[in-house]
Amino acid sequence: MKKVIRKGVFETNSSSTHSLSLKRNAKDVPEKDASFVIQSPLAKAVTMLGLIDNAEDGFCRPFYLRDEYDERADRVKQETIDRIREINPSLIENVDLEGISSVDILEILLKIDNLENFYKEEDFEDYMEYFDRNTEFEYFFYDDMQEKRLMLKMKSLIFEEYAKIVNKPYDEAKEEIDFEAFAYVELKNALEDNEHAKEYVEKLMKRDYRLIEAFDKSEDKDIISFAKKYLYENYLEFKNQPGRKYCCHRYFCEGALDDCDCGFESYGDICKKLGIDIYSNDENALRETVRRFLSDECKLVATEKYGYTMQYYSEVIY
Repeated sequence: MKKVIRKGVFETNSSSTHSLSLKRNAKDVPEKDASFVIQSPLAKAVTMLGLIDNAEDGFCRPFYLRDEYDERADRVKQETIDRIREINPSLIENVDLEGISSVDILEILLKIDNLENFYKEEDFEDYMEYFDRNTEFEYFFYDDMQEKRLMLKMKSLIFEEYAKIVNKPYDEAKEEIDFEAFAYVELKNALEDNEHAKEYVEKLMKRDYRLIEAFDKSEDKDIISFAKKYLYENYLEFKNQPGRKYCCHRYFCEGALDDCDCGFESYGDICKKLGIDIYSNDENALRETVRRFLSDECKLVATEKYGYTMQYYSEVIY
């Protein structure tokens, strides 16, 4: 039997498959064929933040491919930098522009509020020159950037709307989400069962040398008191590691996968599933989408299979 001690992405299981289905207005409808259901605002917030962060890797890949294989890349990047210098030179002050990647340029462009008229027709004597320049800019940066801008905004709205749902200050609500996302899952679960907490922690210590080692060095020999301190300190350490991201597989038994086919793989997939118009700048509409997703109106039905065929079943509702 496989035993997993997981705080984040510590293993991959390429022979497992994950899928997620977004269902609306179906809170009390039984999901007989589901591996589990993600229904609480907290679990949905953690999962969606993970899906957005997971989509970032796929989002960056085409930019790196263009840099390497598209013969127009160097020219378009230089033209874009020149235009940024005209619009807002402060954005590229102290930036090493030699060999800069398209992804790095995109991060600079995201700081410009309105890019719909990045190039102005009146600045070109020849309309076709303006058309070509603008078309290349949209292909290299603008269309993809709209999706990323929406997802960045959506992440911040998830924290804001969750705080409203649980009626807590923003910082406290964000801490609650982060703790759910980054705390040592098995130890957290063990401590939540007050009646059997000591028994579960002792069992966990038998197979986790880190816990045994920390307990031996600790001056606190009350196992529950030690475990609570260890859980929180370990959470802070893990959360604050450089480049730490939310993980979309928090509730899947088999952890991370080599390849994702859950249906929410890209920014575009997420927008499509949630019915978000990527060309809309209506923040109120996006906020309403987030509110509905976190509310009782929506749930995520998850399916997990081992070896591509053998499905894992449970009655767990997160």
